[in-house]
Amino acid sequence: MSRLGDLTIVIPSFGRQDFLTRQISYWSASEVNLLILDGSERAMPLGSLPSRVNYVHMPTDFFQRMQAAADYVTTPYAALLGVTLRQDPQDFTDCPFNLGAGVCT
Repeated sequence: MSRLGDLTIVIPSFGRQDFLTRQISYWSASEVNLLILDGSERAMPLGSLPSRVNYVHMPTDFFQRMQAAADYVTTPYAALLGVTLRQDPQDFTDCPFNLGAGVCT
């Protein structure tokens, strides 16, 4: 049984909106919750997003966006992913979510 709905992938970004479009498209096919914290000067023009995708335009520095991430993540688990990286959802499915610290290596 997949527990990917218990996971939020946090993707911080700055000026890489073409990669954000790719990430949104890629992760929308999974049960993962996606939190994009975009620090770009201008917000990304988006239409409607899947309910599991949360795009936050926050033109602040990386540290402030990471602090704010804690306010947006409502799932028991979270993972940080670079905007240009593509991770296989199966990697997270195989992760032992029963770790007390909520850490997957």
